[in-house]
Amino acid sequence: MTSRRDNLQGCGAVASNVPALPVWGQLVLVCLVAFAVYGNTLSMGLVWDDVRLIKEDSLVRSLLNVPLMFSTDVWYGSLTDVTPAPYYRPLFKATLALDYTFWGENPFGYHLTNALLHAAASLCCFLAAAKFLRSNGAAFFAALLFAVHPVHSEAVAWISARNESLCAIFMLLSFLFYLRFKDGSRVADLVLSLGAFFLSLLAKEMSITLPALVLLHELAFGSGTFRNRLRLPLLFGLAAVPYLLLRTMILEVTTWGGPPLVERVYTSFGLLARYLRLLVFPADLKVFYDLPMQQSFFAADVLVPLAALLLVIAATILAWRVDRRIFFGMCWVLVTLAPVSGIPGVLAPALMAERYLYIPSLGLAFLAGTALLIAWELTAQRSGAARWQKGILLSGGLLVAVLASLSVQHNHAWENDATFKARWVHDAPGDAGGHTSLGVVYESQGRYDEALREYSEALRIRPNNIEARTNLGVVYDKTGRFNEAEREYKAALNLDDRFPETYYNLGMLYLGQNRFGEALQAFATVLTLNPRSADAHNNIAMLYQRLGRMDEAQKHLVEAVRLDPENELYRRNLSQCIGSKGP
Repeated sequence: MTSRRDNLQGCGAVASNVPALPVWGQLVLVCLVAFAVYGNTLSMGLVWDDVRLIKEDSLVRSLLNVPLMFSTDVWYGSLTDVTPAPYYRPLFKATLALDYTFWGENPFGYHLTNALLHAAASLCCFLAAAKFLRSNGAAFFAALLFAVHPVHSEAVAWISARNESLCAIFMLLSFLFYLRFKDGSRVADLVLSLGAFFLSLLAKEMSITLPALVLLHELAFGSGTFRNRLRLPLLFGLAAVPYLLLRTMILEVTTWGGPPLVERVYTSFGLLARYLRLLVFPADLKVFYDLPMQQSFFAADVLVPLAALLLVIAATILAWRVDRRIFFGMCWVLVTLAPVSGIPGVLAPALMAERYLYIPSLGLAFLAGTALLIAWELTAQRSGAARWQKGILLSGGLLVAVLASLSVQHNHAWENDATFKARWVHDAPGDAGGHTSLGVVYESQGRYDEALREYSEALRIRPNNIEARTNLGVVYDKTGRFNEAEREYKAALNLDDRFPETYYNLGMLYLGQNRFGEALQAFATVLTLNPRSADAHNNIAMLYQRLGRMDEAQKHLVEAVRLDPENELYRRNLSQCIGSKGP
């Protein structure tokens, strides 16, 4: 009797006869398809966090700042917000700095990089699938499915989400070199695998699941004793330790926190069920998912998805006996969804997002390749095999075409900031953040009545929304309703007196009313909360000049220029300040 592993290899050998282009042709076509599906993103603009990461971040403006990115969180360098974030992603930040070197603030170059990274991830998917499935034809289908899946639109069309593709590239390379090491026992392959794994962690935390995937692969396909099969997973686990220590030392906060664990568990059932549905049936896609936290185990929104998840888990266990390639593909999906299940912590600002499916969808791609192999083998044993197999190829091609069409359409949700935020409100009308963000768009367009409507709706949904209340004050300020503006600013500070933007806006209000002493105090508070606020340094300098305190003015202008060296206003003010002091 042959072992299960021998059966799997035999199946792969039969299925390897799936007709396909030469390998180089498959690689080229996968890259072209992946790039073409996202070709319409090249003319798109900056959306949401893109502005903060590209226009309002001092670090990305010079490659000389790259070393600092490896010792700070992802938001360090922001000139407008100093809220600590639980994200350590230096590799992602370094790619933004590289883009800035070539493109400045032109969105085209950043979108071009995103599309190229997705093509590279699709290429790596092909290479890893070919090694895992031992069939170039099956790997070709798997990579095409990954390249065109519409849940990837957010990860590719939104510049700030490129950490997904970066992480996937290095995670796939690590998995590929691990498989090569299994075949040839070359130490160089193992070293490359561990190195790629570490780089994937520097792109995004999601790849922390790779040691678990290696363990599952060893259990399903490894040889030798159970103890021997644990050696490589333990090695990968140890390779993650330096990253975890580095991350812990650098980050001020390591989680967004959130509701009690039991509520997160209850909510995770519906969250995971939705993710699985989107992978298999990508309809009703959204730019923002507003999911309520579940507080009762006996709610229908808990029990129904729990039942569905139990069926999926049962099917995964059954797959161990039927075909371990199916087992591993399903495990890849489930394991890589664990970090975004809501159980480790509630993610902000959205508990659920389509970009989080980028890496789990690789498991779906492996499953699709496996399904092609099995179907090909089964039809090979039937009469009229050629007709059946032609039907399989046509069905696969049609599926890829349909998914590609859906992706091209879904990309438009990230056309520009106004389009995105309007979709946000449409998709999640009960989310205060969407109304606040759309209000900012209307305000920037001078549509103050509409901005007031959105801010008011945000405050109705969440009365303690500091950002909405502050922005409401800004609109009142711009429309000459100064007393109401001051009232809103102070109401926001009563909610949280550590919000530098509110103090800054209050300072600008005082400045416009010639209340210079109060303005100076407000801007000084901004610097206490956010020493990197170049605008606050500049405004304090202007106030000091009015008071004749030229040395202090110069000191603040020098700091403003250091923080934002490309700002013409700061440089001009500094030059005038120095000139006014005389020789």
